[in-house]
Amino acid sequence: MAERGKLNLSPSYQRGDVWPTTDAQMLIESILRGIPLPSVIVLKPSNQFDAPFEVVDGKQRLTSILRFIGRHPGAADVIDRAEALHPDAGLKRLFREDYPAFRRAWKNVVGEQLTATVERDYYFPFKLRTNSPALRGELAEFQGRYYSQIRNRPINIADELVEVAQIFERVSAYKIPVIEYSRATRRQIHEVFNLYNKQGKHLNAEEIRNALYHNLSLMRALLVSAGDSGADDPNMRFEVAPFLREPWDLIDHVGDTLKQFEFGVSRYRRTKVLSWLAATVVVEQPPGQEPKIPSTARHIDALLDRVEEATADPLRNDRRVADLMAFLANAISAHAATPSAWAAIFMDGANGTKWQELPLISSLAGVCIASAVLGDDIEDALADNAETLQNLSGSDAWQRPDNTQTQSQWRYTAKIAIWVVRALGVDLDEAHAAIRARFGSSAVSTLEGIYEHDPLTAHEREGAGYSTNDRGATGR
Repeated sequence: MAERGKLNLSPSYQRGDVWPTTDAQMLIESILRGIPLPSVIVLKPSNQFDAPFEVVDGKQRLTSILRFIGRHPGAADVIDRAEALHPDAGLKRLFREDYPAFRRAWKNVVGEQLTATVERDYYFPFKLRTNSPALRGELAEFQGRYYSQIRNRPINIADELVEVAQIFERVSAYKIPVIEYSRATRRQIHEVFNLYNKQGKHLNAEEIRNALYHNLSLMRALLVSAGDSGADDPNMRFEVAPFLREPWDLIDHVGDTLKQFEFGVSRYRRTKVLSWLAATVVVEQPPGQEPKIPSTARHIDALLDRVEEATADPLRNDRRVADLMAFLANAISAHAATPSAWAAIFMDGANGTKWQELPLISSLAGVCIASAVLGDDIEDALADNAETLQNLSGSDAWQRPDNTQTQSQWRYTAKIAIWVVRALGVDLDEAHAAIRARFGSSAVSTLEGIYEHDPLTAHEREGAGYSTNDRGATGR
């Protein structure tokens, strides 16, 4: 099915290929020892005759198996292109029949050394581990071998003596359970994905969130804008979020810019940061009450729950969602373009080599809020006030708290965001009104409420040049 294009290993709600080769090797060792594997879950297409099955759960396992036996469609594409350029080299035949010889031919013909990293990028086969504790006794001869070297060897598995190829390419007594859904809505599939992956250590919060809320334009926009959609092809990207095509020139830098902050990119890390920023700026709590202090995960979920449950929510509108992505992108670009505004110790508490999430989100929130008033002038405002921000961010008052539990984290974020807005000369009420008008809600009043309940010392407030009831900017 994979070779015929009938198996979609990477539906847009799936995470990328995150397993290191070591994990893939251990999976194959488990199969060779006859150890049962968890079920694979697939969604059978019901509305389109030629549509492929979607892999809901089991992508990493299936990718590992297809790589090992040299049948991954990604590898087939690479081989087909190379075969077309070098038709007399016999690359396709060697790839299937003698992979070690193929590796030598590839270097001679293509001029590229097939390192483990290159092989992983191309979905080429990997060999089994040497000195593996799982490959002992009659399996010892498999150590350090590629599939093409062992496919015809006999193996006793599931009380059956068969060739290795019988297990991976034909029908045998060893089977992996497959759960097939055919009459289920996408939302129901996402719920299954969510529940199934809470059993054991499978997916992190961001991966589950992406699956559970993938029906929302907002979730898909965050995923694509952050560069975590798994689709490098622009056409594939716009299949996930077609409404981002028009403003894409304003957004396309976000994934790379977030990557440059160097807090990590694996497992939807950038999507988490972008989602956290969006929630910090637009999730508004009821006025007149002491603000609630949710965890980061609950805070992001609150935004997505609100959009999902309220059919009239402005962020159900694709144009509004696209505008929000452009709004966040503008602030992220300005923040990154003015490194002189941020003290090294503020970034990571050490040498300023990479950003930690909390200082980054807190300062980005302030830049976002200020940009609601300043628009495209936000970068100039940051540059003009870089010295002020450098002094503030290098002060003790701006240092990341040792205790990053939910309450202290929120207090820190509110303080930094509001001080950034004020340092840029922007009135908080004006920013609040602008964000509400644009996106239907604004978190500025919520951040202010948290800030007012923050037990900062009078010395700290005065040292920053701000008083408790000062809602606009003051000079330093």
